[in-house]
Amino acid sequence: MKFEVFIDRNYARRSTDIFIYSKDEIRQTITVLKPVEMIMEKMDESDPRSIEPSISFKDFQGDNFLQAFSEALIKCGYRDQTISKDGEIRRIENHLEDMRKITFKFIDKE
Repeated sequence: MKFEVFIDRNYARRSTDIFIYSKDEIRQTITVLKPVEMIMEKMDESDPRSIEPSISFKDFQGDNFLQAFSEALIKCGYRDQTISKDGEIRRIENHLEDMRKITFKFIDKE
């Protein structure tokens, strides 16, 4: 199952809405995650992993969801707060190019 995530900053309702769904192109169907009420509750246990998980996926569908969620965060403008492999690689390549320029300037002067 391939997840798709759409994030909408709904300024009229003063909310951030997250839509999670999956499209099956062959069957031409869309499956949606029903609304989930997220309630924070005080707990007595010292380890939060000792209770049921807040979200759990069967098999390795969680990987697909997290990838789609990460991409949606970037599209929604959280790019600076999310690590993008492509952006990180570009920054490293630019840094290396700058270092080469500096190094070869010193070598040429000697």
